Amino acid sequence: MNRKDIKDIFYFSKTPYAELHLHFGGAISPRMIWHKVTIDDCSDELISQFGDFYSFQHFFDEKRDSLDEYLKMHKLVEPLQTLDRLEYFINRLMRGAYEFENLSYIEIRHCPYSRTNKLKDEKERIAEMRIIVLKIDEYIKKYSGSENGKYPIIIRQILCMHSQFPTYTANVNSAILDLAIEMHELGIVHGIDIAGGEKNYTIRYDEIVNNFKRAKEQKLQTTAHIFETEDTPDRMLELIQYLDRIGHGIQIPLKYPSYLPYLKKRKICLEICPTTYFKCGTFTDYNNENFKRIFRTCEEEDVDIVIGTDNSGMHNVRLQTEFENLLLHEVIKYEELNKYRQNAFEHAFGLTKVEKQIFKDDVNISIDNGKYILEIKI
Repeated sequence: MNRKDIKDIFYFSKTPYAELHLHFGGAISPRMIWHKVTIDDCSDELISQFGDFYSFQHFFDEKRDSLDEYLKMHKLVEPLQTLDRLEYFINRLMRGAYEFENLSYIEIRHCPYSRTNKLKDEKERIAEMRIIVLKIDEYIKKYSGSENGKYPIIIRQILCMHSQFPTYTANVNSAILDLAIEMHELGIVHGIDIAGGEKNYTIRYDEIVNNFKRAKEQKLQTTAHIFETEDTPDRMLELIQYLDRIGHGIQIPLKYPSYLPYLKKRKICLEICPTTYFKCGTFTDYNNENFKRIFRTCEEEDVDIVIGTDNSGMHNVRLQTEFENLLLHEVIKYEELNKYRQNAFEHAFGLTKVEKQIFKDDVNISIDNGKYILEIKI
């Protein structure tokens, strides 16, 4: 086609966004959870505890004083995402991400053991984890696409090991890692994580480090919730050598800035989720000097930051809102906005190099005789 024949040419960016730090349990709004459990399923498991929806919503809205208090929300929600409800929650996650958030790529992280039948013994629950992961993959594929009722979003799974005793034993965590390795070979799982609070890391130090060492030996990509609070033991710095990304990691630029050159060399980024730190009392607001110092220090040391919501449904916050608030409070500059947005695609676990470049480049659309022509620079 001769460009002279084109009557109207439009050059604009589709401005895609990627969410790399999103917990499946926190991705669904409380209202949708309440509707599914109490209305669709006619269950009283929430009514008996909260009475009505407004009390349930208040449980998520109230401010916590610590990460441990904050994690009680996950402890409540995750067991509600049972096998028979997974399709509903996946559908609602994808619908909201496409209709309201302009997300092109999402990594959802979850602990499959948390969603198994609590009435079964450990061996049976471990076996059920495989079904959970496969069903999530099935429903993601069912609702992916561009046809009516489907959402053109790429979604990848990251499995979470868990730090809390007595439910998540060493045997359970080892089984989660085994499952992640198996599902990675099938192209279903793209990474491994550990969550559940940092106070338990000290007594599980050897277990955690050995699991991540094995994950890297098996070519699995890794991230971990470490140095989110001051409760992470200093010796967990050893774990960084086995990580591709760090979940939060905000205490590293604040307490251990000497490690930032190592992160830069290894191209390890920090997954920063601003709203979470205000919800659990780590920082009071955006104007907190230490909060701003995280961004300044990483910028000075050339360490990448990616922005996430952590729990978009629980927080009632969208990824673009996180970016907007950082701009409005002058934590980042407008000219840095695109760099932070593109960082997420660069550090994505489930995209090829070509796919990363497609998302990072602008998309030009031209119109010729009423037909749209898409041009992507690769």
